[in-house]
Amino acid sequence: MTALNYASLLNYHELVKFLLESEASADIVNNLRESPLINAASRGNIRVVLLLIEEGVRANPFLEIEEVSF
Repeated sequence: MTALNYASLLNYHELVKFLLESEASADIVNNLRESPLINAASRGNIRVVLLLIEEGVRANPFLEIEEVSF
């Protein structure tokens, strides 16, 4: 587990912000394949969740999203 995963899990908003500004990878998951965004959301860490979303962090970095056209 990375520092960003721990900081997200433990609701350390300022540390998450610092790590993202320092270009920490948000695509590294823990041994349960949980991303920092999933860790924050599972604990109800709303400020961290919003920060991660604002920074464009994906909930599942392994999921490829295809563009859908109508």
